[in-house]
Amino acid sequence: MTSSSRLLFVTLILALCSCAAGDDDDDDDDDDDDRTPAEQGTRAINAEVLPRTLFEKQIRLCVDVSAAAGQLSGAGGFVTSGTVDISVNPRTYSSSPANALVLKEASGETRYEITSMVVDPNALSIEQVFVSNRNIACNASRANAFDLDLESRQANNASTGEANGTFVDDGDELTVESSETGSVVTEVDGNFAQYTGDFTRSGAVNGPGLSVEFEDTNENIIVIFDDAVENRTTTTTIEGTVDGVDFEMNGGTIRRSFKNGFADEPDFWAETSGAMLKDGDAFGELVFVIEPNVGTFQIVFELPDDDVVLEEYTP
Repeated sequence: MTSSSRLLFVTLILALCSCAAGDDDDDDDDDDDDRTPAEQGTRAINAEVLPRTLFEKQIRLCVDVSAAAGQLSGAGGFVTSGTVDISVNPRTYSSSPANALVLKEASGETRYEITSMVVDPNALSIEQVFVSNRNIACNASRANAFDLDLESRQANNASTGEANGTFVDDGDELTVESSETGSVVTEVDGNFAQYTGDFTRSGAVNGPGLSVEFEDTNENIIVIFDDAVENRTTTTTIEGTVDGVDFEMNGGTIRRSFKNGFADEPDFWAETSGAMLKDGDAFGELVFVIEPNVGTFQIVFELPDDDVVLEEYTP
């Protein structure tokens, strides 16, 4: 079922998270036993980061591409089949395929098989969609990258979410099962609106040489007036093994702030922190970095001999 809408946010937010989640990888022949300690630690933390960022990005793109299809086709509202091509300028829409919605980029295609697309018809931003009553469900897939069943629902201020399926990391296909519950408090006064959401997510990722469990708490505060401003704090616990080595992070915190969908307020990001333990000893930590050449905001896993970008956003 679809819903008509006066949504104004059709921006195709492809910069939501440019981390390497699901990138094609040609290193399929790497032997697990040849991983360095840095690669093992990165694999452990990615078991939490990649499913979370994939879910955040793909469930939002599912909505955004559907709204873009409605706009480009002239049908309005949400269109759940056809192809939105953003590899050309101007962007185009075609009605094929009839059983899925495809986003075509220069780098490849993502396919969304949408089984439910019900959102608040008064939502004015993608942020507002995900703190309002909704019923969104789809399968999102990209060749050699991910194949995920995604759900995001909210009714009477109580929300649930799920992400189950497979994704590719370092050439290996990994299986993820995760679920989320939460609540949202809404305050509206004329053109001013504030949404405060508290969410808990837990899950497990398994694959060759890998078994990791995670639990996150997330606090999202969104204020909409002249602009849409969002502060997002993720606190995570990770525990598992990679190639027989134990890794653990307890209470790692990632803080992000956005204004109209773009990274903002670096002082808020700078409070990112958290240490990874390897066989009980300190091994690496989470830090915030502004990339010196292009100025992107990065969440980095800092290691003694290497730095790994986990998340990257455009200011």
